[in-house]
Amino acid sequence: MTTKIKAGVIGDGVVGTTQIAANAVTSAKLAQNSVLTKHIDDNQIGIDQLNVSDGSDGQFLRTNGSGTLSFADAASAFGDLSNVTVSASNPAVNTNPSTGVGTVWLNTSTGNIYVLSDATTGANVWTNVGTGTSNIQPYTASGGTKTTVGSYTVHTFTSSGNYVVSAGSANVDILLVAGGGGAGSNLGGGGGAGGMLVQTGVATNASGGTYSIVIGAGGTAPSSAGQGSQGSNTTGLGYTATGGGFGTGGNDSTGGSGGSGGGVSGYQGNHVAAGSGTSGQGSDGGQSVASYGAGGGGGKNAAGDDGDPSPQSNGGDGGAGLQNNYDGNNYYYAGGGGGGSYSSTTSGSGGIGGGGGAGRESSSTAGTGGGSARNAGGNGGLSDGGAGGANTGGGGGGAAHDGGSGTGGNGGSGIVVIRYLT
Repeated sequence: MTTKIKAGVIGDGVVGTTQIAANAVTSAKLAQNSVLTKHIDDNQIGIDQLNVSDGSDGQFLRTNGSGTLSFADAASAFGDLSNVTVSASNPAVNTNPSTGVGTVWLNTSTGNIYVLSDATTGANVWTNVGTGTSNIQPYTASGGTKTTVGSYTVHTFTSSGNYVVSAGSANVDILLVAGGGGAGSNLGGGGGAGGMLVQTGVATNASGGTYSIVIGAGGTAPSSAGQGSQGSNTTGLGYTATGGGFGTGGNDSTGGSGGSGGGVSGYQGNHVAAGSGTSGQGSDGGQSVASYGAGGGGGKNAAGDDGDPSPQSNGGDGGAGLQNNYDGNNYYYAGGGGGGSYSSTTSGSGGIGGGGGAGRESSSTAGTGGGSARNAGGNGGLSDGGAGGANTGGGGGGAAHDGGSGTGGNGGSGIVVIRYLT
């Protein structure tokens, strides 16, 4: 039988530490909550009473959650916290911190504070919780035909529409090609190619929202002797590519100026100037040096050829276009249209990049359309010139003489291609 010592039997101070053997009183012998802080004098429990090595001045005691105690340094600054970065710049969508969602980023230059709310690798979303309002998140855009080419996302516009940025910001590259010029009819000069512009590092962002893209139509050719019409401009992201100049026909005079200049009718000899190209967008058209050989339209990368003098009277070839690989196809764009010819000669071919070939007479050879393009320029036919290739900005091919019955080719429509690193 166990006899318990009742309260009051042992006087105060009778049992001290000298009457209790070391380790004789264990936690198992103490009732729960029987020893409270009021029962322990100040400074009676020190390092010796804890199963832990002493730390340094200013450190605090922490547990690992499994019963092990240790001393550690307290954070002396915001940046000392394990999930905080202090920097003079912003985080990026590919920062990918190891601390994951909830990581805090302080930009000391702007005072903005960001919290990582989506830690998807390479597509981080940082929510601004500081003084700013713009979050940092992956660039998201729509519009046109969207494809992937290597490391780039590409938007191709073959007709007018909107380029819509719904999230983020990015510098993009853009190709713009305007509509090609219409060719002349009746020994007509070739139409000039639409202006071609390539711009890199163009800033776009969600605050800009919707960007209008306008695709220029090709100019038209007259149904009887005369000059064609200028191609229409293509616009996008604040840039304008100028429509191609018209080719002349019959007794019309100077070729039309534009992105690239239009060629001169074979009836004009070298009495009048060809159309001029726009600096940075295209080249000049070709002249008719003597009689009956019409000048070719200018292209992005070369001027239109002059027509040959009599007795050859061959039409001049259209100027060459320029290659661009933004959509991954290495197409050429903006070839000039070929110039028409007289009698048993050779008509001008369209420039590489969609220029239309010039028409022929019954005893002569028609010009071929310029290839290596999204859509090749049309070949010249009996009297009629071929059209510039659709969405190439190619100039139309001039009509042959053939008694004035031939019709020149229409210019090809333009295009816009936008790309950015994914």
